[in-house]
Amino acid sequence: MEGPLVDMVYCSVESLFAFYKEHSRLKGFGVLKKTSKKRGCEYARYVSFACDKSRKPTAKNYSKRIDCKCKVNCVVLLDGSCRVTTVTTEHNHELQPSLTRFFGCHRKISKALKRKLEAYDITGIRPAKNIRLLEVQAGGPDRMGCTPKDCRNYIFQQRRMRTLSCDAAIIQKFFALMQMKDDEFFYVIDTDNVGRLRNVVWVHTHCKYAYQEFSDVVCFDSTYLVNEWCMPFASFVGVNQHKQSLLGCALLITEDIETYKFVFLLGWQQ
Repeated sequence: MEGPLVDMVYCSVESLFAFYKEHSRLKGFGVLKKTSKKRGCEYARYVSFACDKSRKPTAKNYSKRIDCKCKVNCVVLLDGSCRVTTVTTEHNHELQPSLTRFFGCHRKISKALKRKLEAYDITGIRPAKNIRLLEVQAGGPDRMGCTPKDCRNYIFQQRRMRTLSCDAAIIQKFFALMQMKDDEFFYVIDTDNVGRLRNVVWVHTHCKYAYQEFSDVVCFDSTYLVNEWCMPFASFVGVNQHKQSLLGCALLITEDIETYKFVFLLGWQQ
C-alpha cells in the first residue's frame, strides 16, 4: 500500500490521517499528529503526520525518540479539505510490520469486540478464557486489533461501571432515609446517561450551621482514596474553636474541571 503523494487532496484532515495511519500499520511504524495555527485563525492551518520516533531523544526516552525524519505535511484549505505539500518516506530505524498491533496508535477495541467481552464476562467466563475465546474466533491474537491487556482492562472497567450503577441506587436510598430523619440533610448525586454513579456530595445539618460560624477559611481536600474503586473522597474542612470542623463530604469519579464544577456549583453552594 503506497502512502500519500505530494499534491494529493483529501476531503478532510481526518481522512488523510486515517489513510496514513493504515499505511503506517502495514509498513510497520507508528504515527503521531502535529498541528499549528496562524495568529487569528480559528482552525489549524498546517498539519503534519510524523513517525512516532520523530521527536528529539531524551535521557528517559532514548530508544523511543530517535529523530526519525519520516513525515507528511499538508495545508488545510478553506473548504476543510487538505492538500499534501511534502512527503518524506525515509526512516532511520528498522520497520516492524509484525509488531504494529502492539503500537499504541494502532491498538483499538472495536465495538463488536467490546460487546462480546462484556457479554462473556456477564455470563461468568473468566477474563483469560474470555480473551482466548475471542482470539480463536478472530483467527489469532494478531487479528484482534488490540492486546490481551487492553481487553482485560476493558473487562474490569465495565465491571466497575456495572457496580457503580448498583451503588447509585443504594446510596440514593440511604440518603433518602437520612433525609426522612433530618429534613435539612442535603445531598446531590451525579449519574451518567445510563444511571451509573459519577459524583456524590452530602452535607449534614450540623455541618451547615458550622459553616455559617466558621466559613472564613475552608479547605477542600481530595487526597484520600478510601474505597475499593479508588474514587477520591473529598472533604470540606473549616477551623472552629477546637481547631477543626468537618463541613461536608464528596465522592468523585474523576478529578477534572467538570467534576469540580459539579461539586462547588451544584453541591457545596446549595
